[in-house]
Amino acid sequence: MQVPTFPPLDSSHNSPSSRVLPAERLWIVKALFLLGLLVLSSSAATNVVVLNGSTFSPAALTISAGDTVVFKNTGGFHNAVCATNDPFCGSFLTATTAPWSSTNQFDIPGTYKYRCTIHSPNFNSGMNFALTVLPPNQHLVTLANFKFTPSTLTIPLGDTIIFRNTQGFHNTICELSDAICGSFTPPGNSPWSLTNEYKTAGWFRYRCSVHSKNFESNMVFNVKVLHQPENHIVALTNFAFLPKVLTIVVGDSVTFTNSQGFHNAICELGDPLCGGFPTPTGAPWHTNVTYSTPGTFS
Repeated sequence: MQVPTFPPLDSSHNSPSSRVLPAERLWIVKALFLLGLLVLSSSAATNVVVLNGSTFSPAALTISAGDTVVFKNTGGFHNAVCATNDPFCGSFLTATTAPWSSTNQFDIPGTYKYRCTIHSPNFNSGMNFALTVLPPNQHLVTLANFKFTPSTLTIPLGDTIIFRNTQGFHNTICELSDAICGSFTPPGNSPWSLTNEYKTAGWFRYRCSVHSKNFESNMVFNVKVLHQPENHIVALTNFAFLPKVLTIVVGDSVTFTNSQGFHNAICELGDPLCGGFPTPTGAPWHTNVTYSTPGTFS
């Protein structure tokens, strides 16, 4: 458990001009725990592109920034030359007989074209390969072979998922309303795509209604949208906390600000859990508390 830390207290003291009753100074915060939203997970993917005969397989690929592509020559005399500079997309310049492999991580979004100079006169015909690298806030989910790939994702609030049907007769049905998580309702043959931006934190479950009867098994997909910590202001003024009651999410912080009067902020459970400003002090002063434990704090 992470124990919140607090800035040093203001050492200045002023005499109170009037008595403040405890009931008038009560403030309550409820820290809610959203299951799993504090667990950050990210896994870069590794993709294999095979050179064999006179083709790249696959001939086109979409990945996320940070993913890796391995070019693997399994048959023939080939190279893999990128149309742009090597530092950005990597190349295997010298045509060589199989087997060989070349690995490159793609951190910069964009479109990269490759060709085998032995079997292709340009980047638009012959033995070519096209790679699309999505920005970090965009994620690709592919529908093919009766499954979603990947089957689970964890993304920050505000990120976008592109659902792309590359094979088969599918749809994407969200368990919640379309306004929150989006759906591609009528089943359709490939290719089709659906783009959805996630503006609400939580778990969202999808299924292909053609190949899955529920959200638990077969062709299903789950996405966890992470809450982004927020800071909330509570003012001590006119013998009251404003607001008097506040509901937040674990990981959020609260700044108590005394803008008027001679006050303190005493937490019922003690500083290690919920912080406070124990010494009555004249305005102005402020203290910040980050709530890492679910519960109700008075």
